[in-house]
Amino acid sequence: MRAVHRWLQGHFILAVIALIGAAAYLGGCWTTHLEEELTRAEAGGVEQVSQVRRLLRAACGRLKAVNEGAANRATQMAEAGSDTASALERWNGFLEGCAGRASQAYASHPHWLAATAEISDGIAEMLKQVEHDNSDMAFKACGAACGKFVTLNELAGVRRTSDVLFLFRKAAKPLAQSVGKNDLEAIRPVLGTLLQLRDRALTDPVGGTGSPAQKGEALKVFSEAVSAFATAARADDQERLAARYGKMMSAMEAAYDLYL
Repeated sequence: MRAVHRWLQGHFILAVIALIGAAAYLGGCWTTHLEEELTRAEAGGVEQVSQVRRLLRAACGRLKAVNEGAANRATQMAEAGSDTASALERWNGFLEGCAGRASQAYASHPHWLAATAEISDGIAEMLKQVEHDNSDMAFKACGAACGKFVTLNELAGVRRTSDVLFLFRKAAKPLAQSVGKNDLEAIRPVLGTLLQLRDRALTDPVGGTGSPAQKGEALKVFSEAVSAFATAARADDQERLAARYGKMMSAMEAAYDLYL
């Protein structure tokens, strides 16, 4: 009897240990599943916002073409209006899904409702200007709206390489006039900012719709173009300055499209 008792006691202990292990395993599976669900929800919120931004980007491109004298102005304006209207519809749909509360990705944003309302107003203003055939004002409204998306991500701690490239464009675009005049004294003080933003873009890039190979190559070309422009500015190489500036900006736009 004692032997039987010891046998039963031993098997009971083993059974308890097995149950504890199973509970821990199931708990771990549930935790992993929950984490995956949260990750998907977070990524979904960011991707929905990015989809809106891609539509605005397309509209901005059409408005830019119109402002530069595109022959098919009517077609470009009509398509810009369609893209902008689609962007506003998607944005409103995203906000309705949030039901007055920030999505998981933007939960830490300190002023979610005010910030999203500003974006709504900005896209609506852009659409209004397009419908009034005012391409210049519509283009400016587009730039302002895109900038608000960058700020939205920044305040929520959402990191996107496209946002860094947007800030790069904002810092580099005003140099166009100085480059045209070979005004190196106005260009050189900005080089540090451009190089710093370039380095930020290269550090652990994230986001976008392009393939990893495409995005990697685009950032490589962009990085080399920034270095070449900085070298020309520092060396007083006025013959190559304008060409290198143009290549740098083109490379930035190509990378931006892939990472948006």
